[in-house]
Amino acid sequence: MRILLDQAVYDQRNKGNVALLQAAVARLSALWPAAQIEVLTEAPHLLKHYCPTVHPVGVHPWQDWSDQQARFARMQQTALPTARYLALELREEVRHRYPALMTGGLRRRLFTRSDDAADETEATADWADADDAPEEEAADLWMPARAMSADVLQALENADLVVATGGGYLCDTDKQYILQVFETLEMAVALGKPAVMVGQGVGPLDDPDLRARFGRLLPQLDLILVREERVARPLLAGLGVAPERVVMTGDDAVEMAYAARREHMGAHIGVNLRTARYTEVDASYAAKIRPVLCAASAKHGAPLMALPISSHPQEADLTVIRAALAGCDNVRVDWRRFDQPAGVIRKVGDCRVVVTGSFHPAVFALAQGIPVVGLVKSRAYREKFGGLCDQFGPACRLLHLDDPDLPALLADAIDDAWASAADVRAGLLEAAEHQIAWDRAGYQRIYELVASRSPVFAT
Repeated sequence: MRILLDQAVYDQRNKGNVALLQAAVARLSALWPAAQIEVLTEAPHLLKHYCPTVHPVGVHPWQDWSDQQARFARMQQTALPTARYLALELREEVRHRYPALMTGGLRRRLFTRSDDAADETEATADWADADDAPEEEAADLWMPARAMSADVLQALENADLVVATGGGYLCDTDKQYILQVFETLEMAVALGKPAVMVGQGVGPLDDPDLRARFGRLLPQLDLILVREERVARPLLAGLGVAPERVVMTGDDAVEMAYAARREHMGAHIGVNLRTARYTEVDASYAAKIRPVLCAASAKHGAPLMALPISSHPQEADLTVIRAALAGCDNVRVDWRRFDQPAGVIRKVGDCRVVVTGSFHPAVFALAQGIPVVGLVKSRAYREKFGGLCDQFGPACRLLHLDDPDLPALLADAIDDAWASAADVRAGLLEAAEHQIAWDRAGYQRIYELVASRSPVFAT
């Protein structure tokens, strides 16, 4: 059994996306323990860090890792985990501070000391060339590939199942990501492969070109597992997707967060803010919420816990979170960029309340029985958080960042969440349990689909 996963976003720098990928790998591995799972990526060094059992497939036509895979695997096996982790962090720091050093040719000249060293350096370099491109070239890496790589074509031909993993990319603002994953799914359909999408947030979708392409492809997919129903079901129905092919599962990461829940409530206030085109939030909003966060921390004697999710340069959460917490007396900030999603989930578990402008800190909190104050502005994020609040109820409260009364509303929301945390916990955990059951049932539908097509894969 061979399974090909397409994440739509391939840089492994968003722990929400990584959590969804890990969840899909875990569920599919449980259904087919002997399966070989291949994952499209442009950052195989990070993919293997997060998902060591999967096989990376280069998403870009110009990437060829075939000669380097053995050396990279040897490095993974022989280097101590701490050394590998520190190497990732150091490499990322150099990449941001001195981008010229991380271009392929100059990097090799600077760091190569012998023929053996050259082999190892080239292996690491070739496995990471895509995200090491200089800034003037980096923009091209965020655009859809014009031609599918030979590795992707081979993986598609060999696949017994093709899965687009979870995310919120089925919307207007993520057009550059959608087109790549649609190429994968369209090819899978053309080859007669079982093709599904899991953990999907859907909409807003007003772009006529995207709607036309969605309308051609999505009705041909075997199953679409969605994380909310209010927006997704009517939108997909309007695009011609048969209702029996749409399965409500909740977010794929709910179970890993629920499994990490604590017996006792935390004592921190978790904080995240996402500055990005799709959130319509810029760094000025950090100053807007800072006095409220500092005051709430002092009032409740609660440390403010930074909860960064994305480390991509264009939406680096930690930078804006630091700005939001600047001047507060009691702050907890972890310097690590590449800790596992489980590490972020543990930090969330230390919180009694989470205030967040990005989606997955809210998922990680609610699934552990922790109330959330969501900070939203764009339509996409109002709908995204709205679906989450539909599933978890009033302990998920949304505030608009442009509300003129935001400071007072945010202060009251934090106070209310703090006071009600013990009372809402059981209801939140029950809601998480329902979604876990839905998610397992959704993946069971995938198993039955494949087994009906190829009985040899029924175990």
